Amino acid sequence: LVGSEMCIRDSSQSLPSDTKLKVKLHPFEDELLTDQDVAVFSNIERLPREVPVYELLGLSKGLITDYSSILFDVAAIRLPVVLYQFEKDLYEADRGVYQEAVDDILFVVTTTASATVDELVAFQLDEAYEVFAQKYASHDQAFGYREVANFILAPNAAKAVSLLNGKETVLLFPGPLLDNGITGAFVNTLKSID
Repeated sequence: LVGSEMCIRDSSQSLPSDTKLKVKLHPFEDELLTDQDVAVFSNIERLPREVPVYELLGLSKGLITDYSSILFDVAAIRLPVVLYQFEKDLYEADRGVYQEAVDDILFVVTTTASATVDELVAFQLDEAYEVFAQKYASHDQAFGYREVANFILAPNAAKAVSLLNGKETVLLFPGPLLDNGITGAFVNTLKSID
């Protein structure tokens, strides 16, 4: 969840003595950090590539991420979250962000490893977190997979949630949402329709 050797070193030095950081990179960045990069640190462990990150969330005490949408999933289980955005300007210029979603995110943003660790240790659940979790994860639950299985295997017994709003449902597929004029036009169109 931290993306460079310098960040790993700084994180290792900033961790409390009783804390271990488990690192799981985004698949696109996984090759940037080798097992040897992490092996020199006794308080940092690289998680195996084949282990899905969602299997680890229930065992975690908190999440350090940069821009990953996993923060919405973590909100469902009310884990502490700190956004470590040490290359924010570079990321926004290279990949772009959905500003409306970014404006809604209430988690603390840090730019140094030591500040990230301090904020994670000091994190307190509050009313704003509850509002965020209700908005983005109100239907999530610890055993949601059971409800999905029941819905598929015994649809009459499953509790269904309707997302319909009384209007005609239309599927729009703009393609891969690359940072180009097509995506810009699509986003602007969405803003103007009801």
